[in-house]
Amino acid sequence: LKVLLLLAAAPEVSAFSSSLAVPRRVLTSSISPSLLPLKSYRGIHSRSFATMQASASKRSSSTSNSDDGHYQNLLFIYGSLMAKDVMYGLVNRVPVCQPAILSGYHRYCLPCRPYPGIKERESGSVKGLIVADLSEEECQILDYFEGDEYEKRQLRVQVSREAIEVSSPGLLPMETYMLSEDTVLVNAYVYKGDDDVYGTWHIEDFLRSNILDDYVSDSSIVREDFLRSNS
Repeated sequence: LKVLLLLAAAPEVSAFSSSLAVPRRVLTSSISPSLLPLKSYRGIHSRSFATMQASASKRSSSTSNSDDGHYQNLLFIYGSLMAKDVMYGLVNRVPVCQPAILSGYHRYCLPCRPYPGIKERESGSVKGLIVADLSEEECQILDYFEGDEYEKRQLRVQVSREAIEVSSPGLLPMETYMLSEDTVLVNAYVYKGDDDVYGTWHIEDFLRSNILDDYVSDSSIVREDFLRSNS
């Protein structure tokens, strides 16, 4: 469903993408839908909500636990979900998160999108946050939001005792000793696309971007749409 956020604010996407050094071939003052890589999205929006819900439910049935059994449904987030207002729009709360590092992956920019995707890279590492104790409904909402562009994988991350520092406000609150383990198994959304990923995506650029307000507003709409269709 992220494409809805993108199409709703196409000019802003261009400005934001420019700050991320988008290749010259995709720069434009107003990105037309015909220029967007929509093939992967069309599969989502041509399906019924019931099918989407069943897919989300199947993906959410895979839970990850901290090794001491204290927390359940651990989710490693690394992109737009780290923005406090985006997460609140989707799950209607602001969870406190544990900083963590995922090794063997890189956080790439995606062509014409304001959000990132992680893909395997031998020398890579990604700083992100662990959200703990998500409810099944919250997991399904997040699965629905992420869509079929991503595969939900269970990965092992290193727990970090250092907070992620950004100069722009808006990051989710952190507790560096929320989890006692040094490493934990988590779920994470891994990008499946074969298009030209490039560079490195930075959360600070997203928090400073013109698209953020529309993104936050539409994240609430995604939640309402899910709950209304599920009632």
